[in-house]
Amino acid sequence: MLIATTSPLLWYLTRVSGLAALVMLGAVALLGIAVAGKILPSGVARFLGPDLHRRLSLTLVVVLAIHILTALADSFVPIGWTAAVIPFLSHYRRAFVGFGTLAFDGLLIVIASSLARQHLGFALWKRTHMLVWLVLALAIVHGLGTGSDTRLAAVLAVYGAITAGVIVLAVLRIRRDPDLAHTARTLGMVGVLGVPGVVALWARSGPLRPGWSARIDGTAPTTATTAAVTRSSEPLGGPITATVTQTQATSATDLTIAGAIGGTNERLTVVLTGQPSEGVFAVSGGTVTLGTPSAPNLCHGSVTALGGSTISFSLACPHATVEGTAALAIDANGATGQVSFSTAPSEALNAAPSIGAPEADGSEGSDA
Repeated sequence: MLIATTSPLLWYLTRVSGLAALVMLGAVALLGIAVAGKILPSGVARFLGPDLHRRLSLTLVVVLAIHILTALADSFVPIGWTAAVIPFLSHYRRAFVGFGTLAFDGLLIVIASSLARQHLGFALWKRTHMLVWLVLALAIVHGLGTGSDTRLAAVLAVYGAITAGVIVLAVLRIRRDPDLAHTARTLGMVGVLGVPGVVALWARSGPLRPGWSARIDGTAPTTATTAAVTRSSEPLGGPITATVTQTQATSATDLTIAGAIGGTNERLTVVLTGQPSEGVFAVSGGTVTLGTPSAPNLCHGSVTALGGSTISFSLACPHATVEGTAALAIDANGATGQVSFSTAPSEALNAAPSIGAPEADGSEGSDA
């Protein structure tokens, strides 16, 4: 059986098109700053010129359309069609999807102002074009807050390169603009240097830390509720052999994957909600529980991404938030595969035993 968010291709298209759109938006902003600020040599500026800038902008809209349409078609993330144009209506990560919607709306305004430049006049067109700065900032925050690949080195390199390029060229333009008053020049410098700094500090304490998905999706617990939640939450992972059962509800079907992780006392349960259709299970949501025989609900959380039969999830455990993946082969007889975890280092984890350690009575998890 293939587990899919309608189709695994949608997930990949959403991520690739989103990252490509960000790169193109950065290129459009950098080219605009360099040409308008007369930073490039006149020959190079004429070669690149407004025509290339306009073509890149229109291509960006096409790539963004792919990004938005694939995200809306993916049933795993309940965004909703109206949330594509009206900010903060999405049921999935409302704030950060809303920032992306604001960025898209702002970009449409900028492009429309360029197409109607002759009717607006230069002064109004220039003021409208300043929205590009806000659009780029919102797009970066949107990507950091919603992207499942934010912590990948290559993705961080893209964010860093775009940000660094904009800072350098913006500083050069502000310093070289003879029409800027001293106050405007100072405020411009503060904004150009301050906003990226604030975003970087936020990213370091938020999206770049393990457990971001659980915190933003509201699955992290605020208090311990049972005596069993006193053990360390640093799971071991390993091979898993699990049962697979389907439970039909009124409007959806629950696909439950439950089994023991070999060589440990860990028990993993994944419940995916969706609809089976022609050998494909189209997922609309999912929960994950990790525990031991004596504390079966020690850690709990939600599914954060699906790619084929690989399930990514985030778990809130007593002393840490755990990111995990389960790469499974699923058929009519059950599921087998590999489960892996990663956690943020902490003193509590170093001082306490792992939940994957054998129980006091010497029992260990089986592979069945």
